[in-house]
Amino acid sequence: MLLKILVGAYGASFLLVGLGWWIVPETVSTQFDMMLLSDAGLSTQIGDLASFFLVLGGCMVVALLTGKRVWLLPALSLIAIAMLGRIFAWQFHGASLPLNMIAVEVTGSAVLILAFLRFQKTGPAIGN
Repeated sequence: MLLKILVGAYGASFLLVGLGWWIVPETVSTQFDMMLLSDAGLSTQIGDLASFFLVLGGCMVVALLTGKRVWLLPALSLIAIAMLGRIFAWQFHGASLPLNMIAVEVTGSAVLILAFLRFQKTGPAIGN
C-alpha cells in the first residue's frame, strides 16, 4: 500500500511539473535553476521538458490504474537516465551538480524499482 501511495505521489507531482511547463514555464524554470530561452530554444525547452515530465508521471499513473507494472519501466528509464545525464554534465561539461535534484531522482528510482519488484506481473490489483 505504501508503494502505491509513493508511486501515485511521484506520478502526480511529475504530471504537475509537466503541466507547469505548458502553463507557467517562467515559474517552473526557476524551480530548476534555469533561465527561459527565446525563440526556437524556448519552444524546445517547453516542449521537451513538458513531454519528459508528462510521460514520466503518466506512466506511473497508468501503472497504478491498470495494475500493469510494465508501465513503471519507461518511468524508471526516464528518471534514471536524467540522473546519469546530470552527473555526465557535471563531470564532462562543467555543469553544477544539483544534489537536491539527484536525490529526488535516486529516491524516485528506488521507489520504482521496489514497486516493480513488488507489484504483480499481471492483473488488476497492484501490490497484493
